[in-house]
Amino acid sequence: MSIRKLILLVALVSASSFSLAASARGDCALWDNLVKARQSADDTAKALHKISIPDELERKIEQLAIKTLIENPGMNMKAVLEQVRGELSAVEQAQVAPWLAARIAREQADAALKAAEDAYAKEVNKKDAALNEAQKAFEQEQQWLESEKAAIRNIPRDDAYLDRVSRITQRLKAAYLKMKQDLDGFKECFPDVRSFLDDKDERLKKIDALDAEIARRRGAKGQDNQDTTKADPQAPGPLGDTYVCDGPELKSGGGKFTSVDANGFTYEKSVGDKKSTGSIKITKAPPLKVRINERVEIVMSAGGGDPAWVDGAWHCNNTVAGQLPSDNGCSNIAHFKGTGDSSTATVRFFFGAGQDPFIRMYGGEYDSRDGTRMEVVWRYHKQ
Repeated sequence: MSIRKLILLVALVSASSFSLAASARGDCALWDNLVKARQSADDTAKALHKISIPDELERKIEQLAIKTLIENPGMNMKAVLEQVRGELSAVEQAQVAPWLAARIAREQADAALKAAEDAYAKEVNKKDAALNEAQKAFEQEQQWLESEKAAIRNIPRDDAYLDRVSRITQRLKAAYLKMKQDLDGFKECFPDVRSFLDDKDERLKKIDALDAEIARRRGAKGQDNQDTTKADPQAPGPLGDTYVCDGPELKSGGGKFTSVDANGFTYEKSVGDKKSTGSIKITKAPPLKVRINERVEIVMSAGGGDPAWVDGAWHCNNTVAGQLPSDNGCSNIAHFKGTGDSSTATVRFFFGAGQDPFIRMYGGEYDSRDGTRMEVVWRYHKQ
């Protein structure tokens, strides 16, 4: 194969790869670099095509180039041509100087084009992997949403119903925001990513509208969705005997804790190339001394990121003399770090003391009772 035929073949291959990449749009530096490299390769190919040398001299250069490549496997064509030039006579060098200069320029342009194509292809592969993962997560969330919709379809439209709908919207919002975070770096280069994210933006708008409707139905007076005009109901009776707790009992196990105590825990979890941190924090612990019919408020928060999802729950055993309005149960509401919020569980009640009274907090990996977990128990006895 002659050098000229080889040049034409490379030009055809490069042109086809260029057309395959032509689906990118937007403000994309990788795409701009590819377009510039393609133009440079075309320009240097045209410039080389305009220069001719004697056939006999071209055959000699071709033979010397083949011999050099056999003796030096892997040598790039620019270096090959430089070495071939050194083996020509002074007259021959002068004769082929413009052709060799144009040929070397074409080799450099081809190398730049290949680098641009490789960089773009690498980004395409990364985009495809991230988009496939996000699409898979979206389909899973949709399946979960359909099951939740079926579960609440026939239940009364009371406060419990609104609480459950709110938990649904919080989980979906967290999932969609994570998809946006994972794909944000690809949206400028790839229309399929922009289309996917535009859909999630529309869904987030609907979630915000639904959250606003939930707040309206609850008669919310502020951003915390609580009606501050409503006072607590009266205690079931006057303050009575004092009960004390000797101190919280802590049990923990499984997983990789980075910290754990009676105030909560943080842990790390890795799945494949994903690594994240989850946490449960008790921000308002049960009192160590309390009287019968005294108002009690306990609070915990859960936060985490894929794959370190966490949940938690309060369990009150024979300590509730009268229930007060409480916030969500902190279960099943997945939030990832960096959003600036977390899932919070607040429980309020008037203290009572039946047989074996205690308050228990459970926290751990979401949907994994055998994984990282902790329990804190406050047991009460009469003073």
